[in-house]
Amino acid sequence: MFDRSITRFGDSVFKSQVLLTGAVALAVRITVGFEDNDLQDGASFFFGLTAILWITILSAIVPWSRFPPAWQAVVPLMDIAAIAMLRLAEPQSGFGILLIFPVIWLSTAFGSRGSITGTLFAGSLLWMQVGLSELDVSWLPLTSTTPAATASLTVALAFVAAVTHTTARRVESQRGCCAVRPGCSRRRCTAPASRSRRCGRPSMPSSSPS
Repeated sequence: MFDRSITRFGDSVFKSQVLLTGAVALAVRITVGFEDNDLQDGASFFFGLTAILWITILSAIVPWSRFPPAWQAVVPLMDIAAIAMLRLAEPQSGFGILLIFPVIWLSTAFGSRGSITGTLFAGSLLWMQVGLSELDVSWLPLTSTTPAATASLTVALAFVAAVTHTTARRVESQRGCCAVRPGCSRRRCTAPASRSRRCGRPSMPSSSPS
């Protein structure tokens, strides 16, 4: 099942989405300001940007506490799809690197399943763009993505997901250790196995033989 951190994730869905939307807005502003192409005329750019706005609105109005925790993963997954559409409009821009944010989101809140799902979903969309580019689809931009760039971005997403998941597990282990024994030193609680030995209740002294 999912990590215990997911129970705290429902309270910060909107906050996390606002941070991601701010990063997307900054990237869009920079790209539009420096690119010669008119991105506003592209269908993928319009749908991607509109999707980000609607996802932000939905994250604010949906009562996430009334739904199973697994449903909350829909938000970062939809963000991945929206960012992929933005990257399709201008593959040479920095939109692809924005995929790191929802991948970190999934890895932190949903553990190993979230990190694997986020990486595979983002990677499949990226390689789908490469396939469409190889087929010379007419509505794709002239500056299509390349297999080398897509492979580098996919590996980077997998690495970020793995590091984020490992760090989240370590932090959760330390938090659980100190919850069992408030006086426990966090330096001694770096692994779940050591938590039961070092951070449990103090063992009773053995009685000396009479």
